[in-house]
Amino acid sequence: MKVHTRLKIVLRYLLPTIIVLVGAPLLQKTIDEGQSFDDDILRCVIAVDDSKTMNYPIGYNYEMLKLYAWQTGKETDIFLGGEEYLDSLSSGAVDIVVLPSTDSLIYDKNFYASATLADSSSWIIDGKLTASHREMNIWLSHFFVTDEHKNIVERFTPAYEPFKRASTGRKYKNISPYDALISKYAEELGWKREMLAALIWQESKFRIEAKSRRGAVGLMQMMPRTASRFEADNLLDPEENIAAAVRYLSHLQSMFRIYTEDRTELMKFTLAAYNAGEGRIRDCMNYAASIGAPNRKWSDIVAVIPDMREDSILQQDTVKLGKFKGYETIKYVENMVRLRDAFTSISK
Repeated sequence: MKVHTRLKIVLRYLLPTIIVLVGAPLLQKTIDEGQSFDDDILRCVIAVDDSKTMNYPIGYNYEMLKLYAWQTGKETDIFLGGEEYLDSLSSGAVDIVVLPSTDSLIYDKNFYASATLADSSSWIIDGKLTASHREMNIWLSHFFVTDEHKNIVERFTPAYEPFKRASTGRKYKNISPYDALISKYAEELGWKREMLAALIWQESKFRIEAKSRRGAVGLMQMMPRTASRFEADNLLDPEENIAAAVRYLSHLQSMFRIYTEDRTELMKFTLAAYNAGEGRIRDCMNYAASIGAPNRKWSDIVAVIPDMREDSILQQDTVKLGKFKGYETIKYVENMVRLRDAFTSISK
């Protein structure tokens, strides 16, 4: 590593850490030097919305908190909230609140603030926990200069606009902040990683905090009821969310495999069911069969969807869920194909 590069790292990460370690305790109240987190679970609230230096600050802090807890022998309970959770630090209901870094927090006598992280946030803890403050900042100062942290920052900083990237004609090392997880679970599903990346982008734009008006949560916008069927307890967690969604997608593939052996058609049926629900797509397929129409290709289903919008469909014994407009689902499948092609074109 070049000398000037090392100097930049020191100035960006180590210098703020030294200031916090040395300066803040002198300005804050005198406390018991031995106090620290007293539980095996770190309860953390992420209260940042955006960052001028990073496109995915919530995902970045989630991963950093998990790493810190793991390397210090603790479990985590991480959730999203706001600045109001600062009041919960003194009672011990919460251990760490992640907030945008400000001088007022660094020098507030009621709190200790960590060194500034790569997204310009700080981890805030109760002002009585000197030992934990020191441990936290020592860990951060050491971790900031590692290749692992550099890799994390590189993953969570870009905007990952697939169509804009595709228009440049360039290839990219990272196609998402979660390439390793996506590759792992795409292989389990029998998909290429670009297809699964496209689905996650479509659902959440790679934001773990994404939540729809209907209540779908996380990277793959799982509904809590569906998630519980497929063994996910914490939908904020990237791996739990992806793993549960992939189990659901595998279930859908098995369901529609009896209709087609063509991988592209199977993918389209699976995506349509992921969007509209398996019952809706089966209604369309059963209706097509009942009128003697083909139902082995997605285009066959698109052809009968106009009938599904009519009142007369309510009289069909093969249709269990009633009318189905289908506009959103048709556009969804079309856009998924375009997104897959965009991710494929930029992937190294």
